[in-house]
Amino acid sequence: MVTYCTSRGNNSSYEYIDNVAIGGISNVSSSNNGYGDFTAQTGNLPYGNNTIVISAGFSDAAYTEFWKVWIDFNKNGV
Repeated sequence: MVTYCTSRGNNSSYEYIDNVAIGGISNVSSSNNGYGDFTAQTGNLPYGNNTIVISAGFSDAAYTEFWKVWIDFNKNGV
């Protein structure tokens, strides 16, 4: 079973990931208490360079955001 780190945000309704698009997936979401389970999403990522698009949602003022992306191709948590 994969475990995730604790969300470090003060309030996930203030700012959150509202869209992730990669390999034919375009997953739009809203505030989900820091984590959402989107493991049922599947896409096609051919070997080589792929583009990922991530955008942030804000309830009020926008902030500069920084991202780290981890893709667990075989769902083993490593």
